[in-house]
Amino acid sequence: MIETALENIPFEINDSQFLLSLKLPEGSSEAEEAVQLLKEACSIARPKAVYIEAYIESRTEDAVVIDGQTFNSRLLSINTKSTHRLFPYIATCGIEIEQWAGSITDPLKAYFSDMIMQLALKSAVNGLVKHLTEKRLRGKLSCMNPGALKDWPISEQKKLFSLFTNTVGVKLTDSFLMIPVKSSSGIYFTSDKKFENCELCPRENCPSRRAAYRPDC
Repeated sequence: MIETALENIPFEINDSQFLLSLKLPEGSSEAEEAVQLLKEACSIARPKAVYIEAYIESRTEDAVVIDGQTFNSRLLSINTKSTHRLFPYIATCGIEIEQWAGSITDPLKAYFSDMIMQLALKSAVNGLVKHLTEKRLRGKLSCMNPGALKDWPISEQKKLFSLFTNTVGVKLTDSFLMIPVKSSSGIYFTSDKKFENCELCPRENCPSRRAAYRPDC
């Protein structure tokens, strides 16, 4: 397996876009505070990602084996049936910005900093996707994440992390949650049809929804 770390992902957020995401009018005192925090964060944040170019060693109806680790998920097996190459990954806002945010005690500023960390994670994921897309992969790039759906439990995080020698500073708790909290992990793969976890998630009014709920798919 080939492991690649992306540790120089840029974090540049437009002030107006940031205020729009917070639903704050430009020129207000709250907006000025938010923009000042954003400027501080941009000088500190180091979003990162790491991925492995791996191959499926064997497959059953309910699992795939990667580097000796059996990942138990019927959906993962089905969704990757047209490919043998997978890209397990870890992406994070970075410990630098999390430590910075941890020193903020004001509730409103803490809310702003939490949103900034989320945007830093988004930058890390976007940087990873851009990097993978530049590899000119055949098919549409899709992703599955342990714990996102009942079919692939969050306990499988431990197996996923065992594939890496470098986790770009991300650690697992005993309950398989990630630290920094604004981190993401899973497996990217290519397929003829793009898959989104959202298609099988019934949660209504989710701000992160990327596809309509389709329980029959």
